[in-house]
Amino acid sequence: MVISSEFPNNQQTTKGIFIKQQIVELAKLCSLKVIAPVPWSVPLEKFKKSYIFSRVKKKETCDDIEVFHPRYFITPKLGRVFYGLFYFLGIYKTAKAIACNFDYDLILAYFAYPDGFAAALLAKAFRRPLVVKVMGSDINLYTRSFLRRCLTVYTLKQARQVIAVTEDIKKKMIALGVGADKIAVVYNGVDSHRFRPMDTLECRKELGLPEDKTILLFIGAFRKIKGVDYLVDAYSKLNENNLAGDLLLILIGDGELKNKIKDKVDRFGLRSKVRLAGIRPHQEIPRWINACDILCLSSEDEGCPNVILEALACGKPVVAAKVGGIPEIVNSADCGNLFRPHSIEELTLAIQAAVKKKWDPEIIKARITYLTWEKTAKEILALCQARLSNMKTA
Repeated sequence: MVISSEFPNNQQTTKGIFIKQQIVELAKLCSLKVIAPVPWSVPLEKFKKSYIFSRVKKKETCDDIEVFHPRYFITPKLGRVFYGLFYFLGIYKTAKAIACNFDYDLILAYFAYPDGFAAALLAKAFRRPLVVKVMGSDINLYTRSFLRRCLTVYTLKQARQVIAVTEDIKKKMIALGVGADKIAVVYNGVDSHRFRPMDTLECRKELGLPEDKTILLFIGAFRKIKGVDYLVDAYSKLNENNLAGDLLLILIGDGELKNKIKDKVDRFGLRSKVRLAGIRPHQEIPRWINACDILCLSSEDEGCPNVILEALACGKPVVAAKVGGIPEIVNSADCGNLFRPHSIEELTLAIQAAVKKKWDPEIIKARITYLTWEKTAKEILALCQARLSNMKTA
């Protein structure tokens, strides 16, 4: 039984796409069903932010996987420490109904909180072992709150197996008091059939992009943690010092900082040099990456960012902040440049160096050919089977 509120639904088709990719591969190796709850919402269009949830189907089939979308109560921006409990109460009835016809062996939850906490309560209620996959923000961000940190640690200690997406996340969990013997590292994968080197000029023609520019690409949420605002600051510095040249900055994404980014672009006089492309369908992303010269990720913190794996799989160099698991992925000067987070000076220098350097796409691609979703699914299944085997012999 997979528990994840980040699994896509009929209204949010690109949500948690990396989780879906791994679960699709896992479903080829074992029988599974997915409980992917969404917040309860009033079905009135005037409540624009939450209305979309009211249109999510209660049950659907995604790549031959049965997916259930029960509702759970939330109090936006308040009482997040209760979200795990609300989540459990929201999914309990659905989980009980599924259990009548689906005798599953264990529960696999993606994200320690609130998903993992709700799954821990579910595991106790149905007497099933729990495996939690920790993705990054659940440790990097949510543990900053004392109460949520306590609930997260409780969840991880209840789990039979904890899976971290990077060594960095593993170290942080050990520092929280989670036993190292129950933590395994399984990096995210990449779909190498979709993310592969393509003809740059052809991709630019398809997307209506200039053929004579050097393109710096950002893909991510317009949130503070992603550092998109200081990326614009760094680009502005390059422009002020006449170092940007024919460099075009393209920002793919949306979020709470969108208006701030727009204001900065206007204030710095960069309207002709910075393009806000909005949210793009996931099937388009391989072309956007292949159309660029360099991918930039200026995050304040990260787990194992899939966009970097996807860029490397396309043979594109990366300029990224030296945070989280990024140094574990961009671990050679042959595939990118790293800089200290928040350092506009280091970021500008890293971009300059990347623009000047002649990169070898084959060497870049070769760095991550071993990271496939098929491989990660097999590793996760093996860890689950090992825990079940230990329980039977205990």
